[in-house]
Amino acid sequence: MMKNSAFKTKADLLAAIAIEGAQSLMHDVAQTQALPEGTSLLLAISTAYVDWAIQHPAYYQVMRNPDVMRYAPDQLAEILGDFGQGQRTEILRAQKAHWRSGDDPEDLFLHLTALTVGTAIIATDPIYPKPASITPTREKLLAPIREFLELCAPSDQEE
Repeated sequence: MMKNSAFKTKADLLAAIAIEGAQSLMHDVAQTQALPEGTSLLLAISTAYVDWAIQHPAYYQVMRNPDVMRYAPDQLAEILGDFGQGQRTEILRAQKAHWRSGDDPEDLFLHLTALTVGTAIIATDPIYPKPASITPTREKLLAPIREFLELCAPSDQEE
């Protein structure tokens, strides 16, 4: 006979792990808020996100689990929604400071999110480094984000 568990289903357990991971991630991202506004802060936020994923790959994989994301509890959706809103706000600040001021801010948000999340997935998913013979260094991983934010020229990322 099984003992009564605090979690009724596997989905409940995964959701609780994802919420704990998201809270930890947001704590690390919050450490960037003392930096100046604009593209430097956007880079710091993206870097904190990628670094956290690298340091906590198990949490990150649970957070990105399609079933967890598809049925995300309200608390997880709120945490991730607040994170996205913070990025949107910072994109608007950067645009006011003349960074890509003619671009649609939602397009910029989409591109930055794709670069940040994609970079974190490549950095944490074991399928990428081995079969593709990729040896991603932190600098190589973050170079496309820097380039997108116009904080380096494409030639700056060559080695």
